[in-house]
Amino acid sequence: MQRREMSLTGVFAAVLLVLSVITGCGKGAPAYRVTEGYRSWKRTTTVELDYPIPGHGTAYRRIYISPEGENPQRGIDGSYVYPEGTMVVKEVYRQRPTSPEQEPDMFTVMIKVPHDPRSRGGWVWLVQSGEEVMVIPDAFCESCHENANEPHPYGDGNPRGVFRDYLFFPYPPPQGNGGPDQ
Repeated sequence: MQRREMSLTGVFAAVLLVLSVITGCGKGAPAYRVTEGYRSWKRTTTVELDYPIPGHGTAYRRIYISPEGENPQRGIDGSYVYPEGTMVVKEVYRQRPTSPEQEPDMFTVMIKVPHDPRSRGGWVWLVQSGEEVMVIPDAFCESCHENANEPHPYGDGNPRGVFRDYLFFPYPPPQGNGGPDQ
């Protein structure tokens, strides 16, 4: 029997279909989408994210943070708390891009809006592919990203287990986290 792998687009389409049936239209809720010009924002890491990560598979990823997130509240313990309005945009590619102008296959996005009833951990989590945008209504993204707030195997590993406000690659990065792409 031949093993078949589902494409990133196929997985996204299936997730959209299931979530749209579960969540309905969400009338009255703010519509979120990737902000034009996000590529002028700082990158949270220069590490090549081309290795498997739970929830993202083997896709290639680049992460950008909006200007609101460039100066998070920092604790003496090294913790991070990002201000409301911070947006983290993760470009997702099936394969490593062949040019800097190549458009991503989709985006996964975090927007710090703690007062939105759809937020989890203070963030609204969404997936965008083309014009289709889906806010993730459950704890799927948050349950993985809460691991960024304790020692973990990604980035610099957060060896002291400080609160990083759900970002595995916080900005500005701690020593050894790949540094920002300026």
